[in-house]
Amino acid sequence: MYHAYNHMSRNMVPGESLEELLIRTQIIAPEQLAVAEREAQKHNRRLAATLLDLGFVGERHFAEWMSEMTSIAIVDPLPAAAVEPLVRRIPRAIAREYEVLPLAIEQGAMIIAMVNPLDAAVIDVLRATTGMPVRPVVAVYGSILELMKRFYPEDALAPTTMPQQKFDPGATLVFGGADVSPGSTTRVLRPSEDTNPAGTESQLDRIERALADLRKRIEQLQERAEEIEGTLSHLLSRGG
Repeated sequence: MYHAYNHMSRNMVPGESLEELLIRTQIIAPEQLAVAEREAQKHNRRLAATLLDLGFVGERHFAEWMSEMTSIAIVDPLPAAAVEPLVRRIPRAIAREYEVLPLAIEQGAMIIAMVNPLDAAVIDVLRATTGMPVRPVVAVYGSILELMKRFYPEDALAPTTMPQQKFDPGATLVFGGADVSPGSTTRVLRPSEDTNPAGTESQLDRIERALADLRKRIEQLQERAEEIEGTLSHLLSRGG
């Protein structure tokens, strides 16, 4: 069970922002905050993660400080076994952009591990994405990144493109697991596994795109064959 928390911690002023809390508690200097804010805006990242990337405060120190300020429990280590069955509840793009992980569903609410549980904008996005109330818990930044690599790998975000192979008109194209004997000219097109069901392009979309490309190549070959046939007819008529 992940314990509920009290938004009105005695360590926080009602409505206080992360920036104000950082300066009031002197966890970083104002100059460091200014640098972090510029970097976060420049790279379109969240402020808390930017502070940690810049090394202005240690990951565990920040997590402990955040837990103390908000009275929200720290979950450390993050249980991979709990994350795995809930991965599909949050789209990969959302999880990576906001660097969050689903941990549990308790009493109809999604428990989310995050670095900065004060980030109301992120919580609003997660609430809209999951269609559920969201309860954040504090996690150490490095632990989130480690599980992010496993459950929301970066390469799965890259647009999927079909390999550009030279078309061989003498080859037979087969979809699926055809039994191809040694020396055969049969080429088997095996669509890659759908590692991003919530992404913008499904496995079916990729197959349809490959078929469209194949049809275009066939039309080009037919046009070329007609040109050759016309040339041959012309030469034969002259020879006659």
